[in-house]
Amino acid sequence: MDVDTSEAIDRVNDSLVQLRTELREGLARGRTELDGGLVGVRAELHDGLASLRTEFKTELHDGLASLRTEFKTELRGGLASVRTEIDQLGKDLRAELREGVAEAKRHAQLLHEDLKDDVRILAEGMAYISAKLDAGE
Repeated sequence: MDVDTSEAIDRVNDSLVQLRTELREGLARGRTELDGGLVGVRAELHDGLASLRTEFKTELHDGLASLRTEFKTELRGGLASVRTEIDQLGKDLRAELREGVAEAKRHAQLLHEDLKDDVRILAEGMAYISAKLDAGE
């Protein structure tokens, strides 16, 4: 091999070594920048998730509070309606009971009058028989 070729090969080797070194340095800088960017992305992602978590908790809490309020309102309205129905049923029941008692009282009075008539008829018959026995018949 001649001197020119040997020198050319050495220059190519030196260039390759220099290129390899520059490439490693560039990759190291890129890795460092990428790591720094990932740290930033991680921080942004963490902050974003924390913000979403807070928003979710707030919305969930507000939604549950709203549902609780609506449920209480509907329950109170329903209870008021049931209370009104029970009051009306009580009034209706008392009225029916009064009517039933009045009818039973009228029926008892009729039976009492019939019984008095039957007792009067028996008493008259006994008096008649007693009078006949006393007269000697």
